[in-house]
Amino acid sequence: MHKSSVIILMATYNGSLYVEEQIQSIIDQTYSDWELIIRDDGSTDNTVEIVKSYLKIDNRIKFIKTISNYKGACANFSNLYSWMKLNRSEHYVMFSDQDDIWMENKIQVSIDVLKRVECGSNNIPFLAYGNLDLVNELGKPIDHSLGLSDHLAINTLIAQNCAFGCTMIMNKQLVDKITNIPETIENHDYWIALSAASFGKAHYIEQKLIKYRQHSQNVTNQKHRTIAEKISFYLYKDNKRQALILAKRYGMIKRFYDEYSQEMGEYNRIFLKNYFKNVYSGRFALLFFIIRSRIKRFNFLQNVAYLYINFFYYKIFINIIDKEIDRN
Repeated sequence: MHKSSVIILMATYNGSLYVEEQIQSIIDQTYSDWELIIRDDGSTDNTVEIVKSYLKIDNRIKFIKTISNYKGACANFSNLYSWMKLNRSEHYVMFSDQDDIWMENKIQVSIDVLKRVECGSNNIPFLAYGNLDLVNELGKPIDHSLGLSDHLAINTLIAQNCAFGCTMIMNKQLVDKITNIPETIENHDYWIALSAASFGKAHYIEQKLIKYRQHSQNVTNQKHRTIAEKISFYLYKDNKRQALILAKRYGMIKRFYDEYSQEMGEYNRIFLKNYFKNVYSGRFALLFFIIRSRIKRFNFLQNVAYLYINFFYYKIFINIIDKEIDRN
């Protein structure tokens, strides 16, 4: 049986320390019928030179030539996705960060899972996303877990995205549904997760298939924090920035709703409409809606922080949204 082709989209920017190890981990995959498309966002180190050296080693690797100043990872993936939509029509699409390490069976396991859930599905858009091992800058394991959810739904996505782009695989039906990924949203994988939850299905792969590199500045790397320090971080030190993130997330979800509301199922469409209504109905109405609708984050402390910020920083949250509306 002929293997289905896979397109892998990799966005790079100043990744010279790690990109070679990541590319090599893709070359070493047990599944061989793939094409790696790489786009750089204006690196000032030798990332491009490293990438180009691999073009001579493996003809499955392609480099998109662009004149680009740094616009951020989401804009980079957005442009990659648009290029892919115009130039490729392969069955499966995956995403790759520049600094992770893929387990050698990542593609094979991902495709096997997606084919299994696709069986008899009548062309339903499908997304599979998975678990991951956290490692430090040197690739050594970190004794910490993100506690990812195995359930991808609109109510949980309002609070947080649990599907990481570097673990995703999309079938052609889902790719066909997503016309584009906006450059200015929070993350490309967030938009894809919203799409899968709105008019498709998502499946969680429990097996850890990548080593997800955590740098010292990463929020997810909180291994050395005590419980008191985590409470202080979530409830006091970071709340104004979190209010800004909530407002930007609201704008992304509203933009998604405006573009795709007619393609959603009735339940998701009504749910989001009620969410938008309760956001502007006051802090108490919003808080009750969040609790009643089980809108929640990964763990207890993050949930407490989420309720705290929505309630006590409600005015800041609303003011930011209104300013963004006026600006647009």
